Amino acid sequence: MSGSYTKDQMQRIITAHIQNVAGHYKGQCYAWDVVNEAFEDDGKFRQSPSMLRPFYSFGTTLCIAVACQG
Repeated sequence: MSGSYTKDQMQRIITAHIQNVAGHYKGQCYAWDVVNEAFEDDGKFRQSPSMLRPFYSFGTTLCIAVACQG
């Protein structure tokens, strides 16, 4: 990902990604840990890894909130 996105655009990107991956594996798994990268093993927020930096610019809670919507 590159470039600058608005909060609304990022929310749509996250939603589309989740729908694409979940749709691809539909019926093949019973659960998916959507936001495991956001947390350390001790439950604390992970310090921004480079692959997640575009998402973190809007706050970790946006990613988690969008990922947990049903």
